[in-house]
Amino acid sequence: MILEREGTNVGTLCKIELVDVKKVASMPDAYQGQIIAGASPTLVGGAAWENIYFTQDTAHFVEATTDAQGAEVQQLLVKWKVPKDRAAAQKYFQEAAAARYVARLTDMNGTQVLAGTPAEGCRILRTMRDKGQNIRDSNHYLVELRLTRSEPAPII
Repeated sequence: MILEREGTNVGTLCKIELVDVKKVASMPDAYQGQIIAGASPTLVGGAAWENIYFTQDTAHFVEATTDAQGAEVQQLLVKWKVPKDRAAAQKYFQEAAAARYVARLTDMNGTQVLAGTPAEGCRILRTMRDKGQNIRDSNHYLVELRLTRSEPAPII
């Protein structure tokens, strides 16, 4: 049976990589939830994936099927913490909110998911700025990657 136990199964993401949709030259085809032949997006010359730093064990990936005006859609949400309040981070979040992205998300099991396309890019939002309540608390931002589209994000 296809839905049998398969090795270890740990939660959380270990890597979040982004590329602006304007830097994607072509996207691989997906079929039944998987990228065909393990291909990756082709980026325009000089473009590269941006590795997003986050606090370990804070990245949480969820994709849910919901109803939108009678049509079934997939709502992808990834949440994570970015440590330490600073001006450079504030500037980055403001610029990122105006752009759209294709994301490559790697979980602790080694599975990679490709989220977004040039036509339907992911949004990045800083949802909270938290300085902490006492000295033992963490000083951080809460950040979200959001995507709504008709198909689930495929596995690479």
